[in-house]
Amino acid sequence: MNKKRLVIFDILRIIAIFLIFLSHLTFFYNFNTFFFHQLAGTWIGNVFFLSLGNIGVLLFIFISGAVLELNKKQVISLIDYVRFIYYRAIRIYPAYWISLIFAAAFYYYLGRELGNLFWQVSGFNAFINQWGGVLNPVGWFIGLLMSLYLLFPFISRAMDKKPELSLTILCLVSFITTYYINVVCSPTIFGPYTINIARWFPLCSLFYFGIGIFLVRKGCYPKWQEKTIIISWLGKLSFYLFLFQLPVINIAVYFRNPAFLVLVFPISALVMEIDEKIQFKLREVHPFSFTSHD
Repeated sequence: MNKKRLVIFDILRIIAIFLIFLSHLTFFYNFNTFFFHQLAGTWIGNVFFLSLGNIGVLLFIFISGAVLELNKKQVISLIDYVRFIYYRAIRIYPAYWISLIFAAAFYYYLGRELGNLFWQVSGFNAFINQWGGVLNPVGWFIGLLMSLYLLFPFISRAMDKKPELSLTILCLVSFITTYYINVVCSPTIFGPYTINIARWFPLCSLFYFGIGIFLVRKGCYPKWQEKTIIISWLGKLSFYLFLFQLPVINIAVYFRNPAFLVLVFPISALVMEIDEKIQFKLREVHPFSFTSHD
């Protein structure tokens, strides 16, 4: 695996998951209100959703674009494109499915409904206006990520030719689409998740994804190399913390004991180890030669 892993992106991953985790602790303490007061959880100018969690999510989107560009291989044929998407899918879905199984076991224990399993498993639950689904509400981000991955080779190629123009177009598309959705979409038609439509709709995140690609192309990022494995390990762990934080928070809320929140760390670390073995097996059975895009 000849992959560049720079400490700056792992630091940003750690910051991102920290902000997201804080934003989801509303049952114990509303950090969003502490930082943003009554403005938290609202759209500012109909183009920016103000919350700690959204800032964390946008950081993850930015990092995804940057790291893909940093480690990209040329996609010049259909088979290259299919290979690229396959590697991205096996990087995302096995761990996400494990989080669904974990949450489903707890919900089954409580005797609660599991929701629409097909759309939750696909990660595209938000596309049928059901946000992230019953089991793991962060599942909406899976569909958004996969949509951006599908677009990455085309955005990257456009950046190769005219980076400034490409980024300007992505900016216009993102903010115009976000504004239009927030002005036009009515809660009476789309229901309680209307406020979140522009958060999961892929075109609204193109700018944040594209600016990561743009900055890497321009070399505008610190080239720091880590001397230890601590930051890189925490950076890798951030994805699993993202997937398991809400299921663990639900457990803590059910037992009315915030001490259960500490479970998110050993559970995430264990799943990370399992997921690495699963990915290794999946790379062995697929028909393509392996190329890392993490």
